[in-house]
Amino acid sequence: MTPQEVYAFARQEIFPTLADRYESRQFSRGLWKKMAGAGLFGFLIPNRYGGSGQGAEALVEAIEAFLLGGQDLGLCLSWLDHLLIHSHVIARFGSEQQREKYLPGLVTGERVGALAASEPETGANPVKMKARAERQDGTYRINAHKLFITNGPVADLIIVLARTGPAPGKEGISAFLLDTASPGFRVVKEMDFGFLHTSPHGELLFEGCVVPAENLLGDLGDGHVRISRAVFGWERFMGMVILTAHFRLILDGMLRLM
Repeated sequence: MTPQEVYAFARQEIFPTLADRYESRQFSRGLWKKMAGAGLFGFLIPNRYGGSGQGAEALVEAIEAFLLGGQDLGLCLSWLDHLLIHSHVIARFGSEQQREKYLPGLVTGERVGALAASEPETGANPVKMKARAERQDGTYRINAHKLFITNGPVADLIIVLARTGPAPGKEGISAFLLDTASPGFRVVKEMDFGFLHTSPHGELLFEGCVVPAENLLGDLGDGHVRISRAVFGWERFMGMVILTAHFRLILDGMLRLM
């Protein structure tokens, strides 16, 4: 997509419904699929999995156009978390089997993705992470309590970070792909992020959730040392892009009033 196409889409589809969605704190699956149909979930994803193959520069331009056209900071956050810390992570670190299985549905908007790292009292500090994944007969059993998870209440597929090694440090944390239809998963509550009403956040509980061993994302112990370090680098960089575009939007509005 070109920035002009993204702007036109956001102006036509995102902005007209913003006030109602903001007041009702609504996440619209229909609108999500329209975003997918417009190509917003294909950035950074190779063509063979349904993506557009467009790179970081094109994505940065699309973010600015989306915010200027749609003025929806919350939905922009949900879009970029779905793309950058979920779909792109699978594309970069996943096995070929995982890419073929999950990426097409994420690109078409059939699935909503999230990443669960932060925990009560410790945030995303890997040294203090309490979540555990125990190996049992070709599966892993995950017990975890996560919160402040963007897209958590509506996600279909979650990358869960959990400790698999005995050491309490940064090593020994692994990442797993978990379908939210799995027994033992539940949304404890939706969390209010103030001005981000159009981006659902949640407190999540994983009580003995069983995932097959092939749902391990990357190698055992890669959860922090490779995956989350790369993820958070992308997230922080794109956060700067989002805020820059948002401040430009505010500045443009102020200038129109002068």
